[in-house]
Amino acid sequence: MSVKNLFLALVFLAAHPLFPGGEKLSLEESIRLGIENNIQTRISEERIIQAEAGKEEAYTLFYPRLSSSFSYTRLDKAQETSFGGLPPVRVTDANLYNLNLGLVQPLYTGRQIDFLYAKASESVQQAGFEKETLALNLAFEIKKGYFAILKAGKVLQTALSLKNSAEEHLKVARSFFSEGAVTRADVLKTEVFLANAQQQILQAENMKMLAETSFSFLLNRPLSENLEVEDILEIQKSLKTLEFWTRAAYRQRPELKSLASAAKIYGYDIDIEKSSLKPQVSFFSNYQVDRGSQEKLDRWQNSWNLGISIEMEIWDRGETRQRIKQAESRKTEIEQEYLLQKKTVELEVKNSYINLLSAGKEIATLKKTIEKAEENLRITDMLYREGMAANTDVLDARTDLTAAKNSYYQALYQYQVAYGELEKASGLLPEK
Repeated sequence: MSVKNLFLALVFLAAHPLFPGGEKLSLEESIRLGIENNIQTRISEERIIQAEAGKEEAYTLFYPRLSSSFSYTRLDKAQETSFGGLPPVRVTDANLYNLNLGLVQPLYTGRQIDFLYAKASESVQQAGFEKETLALNLAFEIKKGYFAILKAGKVLQTALSLKNSAEEHLKVARSFFSEGAVTRADVLKTEVFLANAQQQILQAENMKMLAETSFSFLLNRPLSENLEVEDILEIQKSLKTLEFWTRAAYRQRPELKSLASAAKIYGYDIDIEKSSLKPQVSFFSNYQVDRGSQEKLDRWQNSWNLGISIEMEIWDRGETRQRIKQAESRKTEIEQEYLLQKKTVELEVKNSYINLLSAGKEIATLKKTIEKAEENLRITDMLYREGMAANTDVLDARTDLTAAKNSYYQALYQYQVAYGELEKASGLLPEK
């Protein structure tokens, strides 16, 4: 590559980096990236892989088992025997070889294999529910981090606006002072007010930087990377009924699905234990090749057999019955846990719904407060310019407006978090 081409390539990479910073992320994209990059998500995916492998292992029980063995034995000498005064007869060679091939196929197990496979399949489902629970909790944390950035940005905008208005007011105060219309104290108060506004900017910038760093950590991205998110702080969500959210929770909450799955698994445990009380029937076949221990010691001999085996536990002093009893008790226990969790979920949904309604009402109230504060500042500033209001009145009016805006943005943040909490309680990821 020529020097010129290399230079052009470097310029292109500088303008179009492979991993660009400052990209604007939507809430849905943030959640997707956060879940994909999360280490706990990868751990849960490995558990799903393990469960799927267990399912495939259980499936192999339906098929025949083929085994083989080979042995070689060296004796100190060939074995001989004699009868009466007859010459000794060699019965084995000094070198013994044996090769065996065996096949076993279950024919009837009281459906034990079916239950083992069904249990393994259900374990895969349960591992998936654990991943869903993790995704819901992580999505909620990402939502809080996402809206914390937006809130911090709004607070910073308010601080900058306060600084700009304070600078304008300081110009007016200094002009009035030069004309002898106000005292030096008014100018000093305004200068102190401006210094406080600048301090608020520093605090807001620090708050925004901390929010962005925490958000990068949640997404498992470099902490030094600049992140921008789409401004959806003031977007109001569609408010559905409490019945809608409750039904969704009963249907979607992974904790409920996981407990229901666990109850099925314990049910299969009961069936597996009961199947052991039934006859276990198998077909078997063996093919054997040996040398050195048959009639013709210097030649390979082969033989085979096949048959059907029936095994059945007759008496084990109640061991199996007790295992069945334990499995039944575990199933009953998990069913009670399911009922308790269902009531807990219902309570979580209702509390989240009430918090959302309260946050929505607070937003409406604070909007009116901002309107009043803006009108108060407009009138007070106008009166001050006419010499009919004190400098302190103007500064107080600006302070009230800033406080009203910050309270409004805090209420918007609380509203979005409350909605996210309601989605989490209902087992739903964010709306597209």
